[in-house]
Amino acid sequence: MSEIRIGIAEWCSPVPGPAACRVAAECGLDGVELDLGELRHGLPLSDADVRRYWLDAQQKYAVDFPALAVNTLGGHCSVRPESAAQEELCRHIVSAAIDAAAALGIGILQIPNFGGFAIRSAEDMDGAVRFYQWACEAAESRHVLIGSESTLTAEENLCLCEQVDRPNFRIYYDNENVVFFRGEDPVKHLESLGSRVCQIHFKDGTAQALSSRPLGEGHGQAEACLNVMKRLGYAGWVVLENDFDTEAFSRIGRFEAIRKDRDWLKARL
Repeated sequence: MSEIRIGIAEWCSPVPGPAACRVAAECGLDGVELDLGELRHGLPLSDADVRRYWLDAQQKYAVDFPALAVNTLGGHCSVRPESAAQEELCRHIVSAAIDAAAALGIGILQIPNFGGFAIRSAEDMDGAVRFYQWACEAAESRHVLIGSESTLTAEENLCLCEQVDRPNFRIYYDNENVVFFRGEDPVKHLESLGSRVCQIHFKDGTAQALSSRPLGEGHGQAEACLNVMKRLGYAGWVVLENDFDTEAFSRIGRFEAIRKDRDWLKARL
């Protein structure tokens, strides 16, 4: 399991922006998953000058960028666009993200199927398949893999993979989502997905609060999921996604909470 590297999601860093690279380095992590940024802010990472700050911080603190998330999609788009204008907006956002990922040397684009971009029905599934086929084709020449993160069951995710049927499509796994949103077993979920997983968000929490407990102290079955990763021979990134900037972690100390999750993982790899 020495191949596994540990990162942190930018939106979970106590200090946001390029300074998250310093946070990662000082907390003994290997990288930072970036976010494209909000549409209302002009999709910041689509700006070469903004990317330059990130690349400078990356070089200074010797960290990597395992993935780029497109978190703004759920607030503006639907997998079943209601108009040509909405579909055009969705494609504009994702095209900007693909360009940014390629410019930053990032190989995975994480697409969150939440909010307005969630998959809740058979019709939504059909729309998601069409969207992902387009996105994969747009990303293939840029050597970018598309990863879908959602609250779908394992069976639904497998169906999505089968129907999208593109070599650069995978599932972006999250150990707590399936517990928190569906009350299902994340261990069986991960076992079923197997090699279709491209990368992993790791966190813990309770039935009342997502991402609110140190690893191993909540309902996310973190240790059992890590054991599945070992059995599957997973060799990739585990990206910490606990809400380190919330009160639950500020009592421990935000940076100490990150190090605690890091140490918990490293002791078990």
